[in-house]
Amino acid sequence: MRAGIDISRGWAMVALSGNGQGTRGSYRSKPLVEVSSMLEDKMWASGNWHLTRGKNAEFVQRWVEFLTWTKEANNGFLAARLLGDSNDPDHFVSFASWRDAESMAAWKQRPEFAERFGNCRALCEDMQGGNFETVGAI
Repeated sequence: MRAGIDISRGWAMVALSGNGQGTRGSYRSKPLVEVSSMLEDKMWASGNWHLTRGKNAEFVQRWVEFLTWTKEANNGFLAARLLGDSNDPDHFVSFASWRDAESMAAWKQRPEFAERFGNCRALCEDMQGGNFETVGAI
């Protein structure tokens, strides 16, 4: 068995079996930042976003602006992902990983957090958020 890595487009494509030249099904994709920081991620903020119909593009733009500010202005932030539901274009799930609970709590206490989070929340019919800690990883 030989592992191969392709870092094109910022993603690590790691062959799990075969000679590294196998079919697409023989590869798993992980963003490079996720591969390097996966073991360091301790705490997670997560959101389950149900948008008002037709607000998808605006929501994604606002979420990216919100998390770009988060990355630039908050110590302890590691990475974030926004996942779009393949079966429902108005449903998204977000994850932001943090070094520790204190950093994540400080982020939520900043005045800018309420404004930027509120900009995203305003486009939703429903939003449920939560704080999580890593209890297992494979």
